[in-house]
Amino acid sequence: MSDFREMLDRWLEEHPVPTKPDEPEPAKPARISGKRLPIEATLDLHGLRLNEALPEIDAFLERCLREGRRKVLIVHGKGYHSGGTPVLKDAVWSHLRRHRRAGEIGHPGVREGGSGAVWVVIRR
Repeated sequence: MSDFREMLDRWLEEHPVPTKPDEPEPAKPARISGKRLPIEATLDLHGLRLNEALPEIDAFLERCLREGRRKVLIVHGKGYHSGGTPVLKDAVWSHLRRHRRAGEIGHPGVREGGSGAVWVVIRR
């Protein structure tokens, strides 16, 4: 039995068990819901046609990414004055769901535009 103990002691000397660090690892910051982030920039699409609005959204999101913004607001309107079936609202939401820079999206509160707008967390 003493031979085994000697072999074990020798092996442990050659392969020491790592010790735990004295300080615990810093906690990772909790993920903040996009709903809680402040809006840092706004794009108003009122008066634009669909073929004008989508490139504006693309340019706006890229510009906000370069400026370091995290959450933006895009006002598309409710479509009451479009003279027919509202087109822009559905098209904007569909475009954002597929956009490479659009992360979480949602309806803002009434004061920020309600159903006539969408907030977007910019994906890096």
